[in-house]
Amino acid sequence: MAIKKGDLVLLKSGDEELIPGLNPGSILIVTKGPYEKQFHQPGFGIKYDFSSLVLAVDLIHDGDFVKGVPVKHLVRAQEIIVEEDNE
Repeated sequence: MAIKKGDLVLLKSGDEELIPGLNPGSILIVTKGPYEKQFHQPGFGIKYDFSSLVLAVDLIHDGDFVKGVPVKHLVRAQEIIVEEDNE
């Protein structure tokens, strides 16, 4: 299911180190999004830089705003609760 404004989300397992400042297991609130965000990566050892477009959202984490978090690193908190109930 798609992530939208107002959803409660968690970081996916193993992705905690990709987004500094977010505590693993913390529930986050989506405040804006989804929207397209462009990421730039310098070319390592080659003369070209790389750009990629990703679907991103803005979040609230412990009272702080975190902007531009890629959706691919998030999962809706409700989906985790439903899975635990089915087990």
